Amino acid sequence: MRKITINAVKRESKGKADAKSQRKAGMVPCVVYGGEENMNVLIDSRDLDKVLYTPEVFNIQLSIDGTEYSTVLQDTQFHPVTDKIIHADFLHVNDEKDVTISMAVMLKGSSLGVRNGGKLKTPMRKLRLRAKLADLPDGGVDIDITDLRIGQSIKVGGLEIQGVTFLDPASSVVVAVKTARGAVEDEEGAEEGAEEGAEEAAAE
Repeated sequence: MRKITINAVKRESKGKADAKSQRKAGMVPCVVYGGEENMNVLIDSRDLDKVLYTPEVFNIQLSIDGTEYSTVLQDTQFHPVTDKIIHADFLHVNDEKDVTISMAVMLKGSSLGVRNGGKLKTPMRKLRLRAKLADLPDGGVDIDITDLRIGQSIKVGGLEIQGVTFLDPASSVVVAVKTARGAVEDEEGAEEGAEEGAEEAAAE
């Protein structure tokens, strides 16, 4: 998992009025939990944008009063009208304990079934994982769909990453190729059929 360092300052005052004032100044009230005690902090919204608007998940080193805390972003709240972030929760983690986190599905390759007219379906854009920080993949969960044909799918139960436990139901479909109007038989399948037909004709 990739690391990034973000500066934070302890929030001395609390309450809605203070939170509103801090947001106007470009700061976001946040909570860091999971350590010896919860900490209320303020983070510049521009720094949070670096980890929010990307499919990647980071091990965020929060620098607070000269001390760095290893964290992951667990939850965010956005303003219903402006869509600006108004609150964030960070989980304090360490290398010895498992962390539960959602990571984006990253499809790799060009599906054989799609090249032959099938339609790619991605019912799951994120997967829930449990692992130690060192075992979590960088960026997201890479899934190679190169050999995926029309009518085939990849389910959670078919995914394997060493040291990682997938928490979604094993039967859940992550990605599939469905038939579509104009779809043709997979080229490899067609070639195999032609070869079998030629062998039968030769035998006669």
